[in-house]
Amino acid sequence: HRQIHQRIFEMMEQEYNSLPVTFFRSDKKSMSSVIRALKNNELVAVAFDGREGNKWVPVKFFGQTAFFAPGPVRLSRTTGATILHTFIIRQRDNTHKLVIERPFELKDDGATNEGFLSANIQRLAEIFEDYIARYPCHFGVIFQRTRERAEKGSVSMPFFQMESAAPDSRPTSSHQEGGKQ
Repeated sequence: HRQIHQRIFEMMEQEYNSLPVTFFRSDKKSMSSVIRALKNNELVAVAFDGREGNKWVPVKFFGQTAFFAPGPVRLSRTTGATILHTFIIRQRDNTHKLVIERPFELKDDGATNEGFLSANIQRLAEIFEDYIARYPCHFGVIFQRTRERAEKGSVSMPFFQMESAAPDSRPTSSHQEGGKQ
């Protein structure tokens, strides 16, 4: 069972690596390049389901607790940049379609900063959940692989709250400091 998932994931990685798209990863030191890109009215892509980060917001996701980094919401609030939820959907002919949702409007009901982040990330997670429900084959292997990587300690936070996690590794408030980067 797991060997087949591993093989499928490796095949997906090979395919993604062959796409004519350039991806870059930034760290805390290069945040100025992200701000500079936004000032130049350039696009900045942030993987909403990514496992990089050092703070996490727990939200309800498919009836479980899932963790998302607050970076996109913070960045939008701070810079005024618009959040556009995007999804790449594989077509039957093995081409890909890029779907760009309507601009995401941050809602600020005067709650605390933690409440603001939690409420808006919950809303983003609901959009993401809808796409996963419609296209489960696009995400199932990735969730499994992320869980395995979290169990090995190679990602700072699992996607879903792990039942076997030690109590001190679970968020105790709306934000959790992460471990390894």
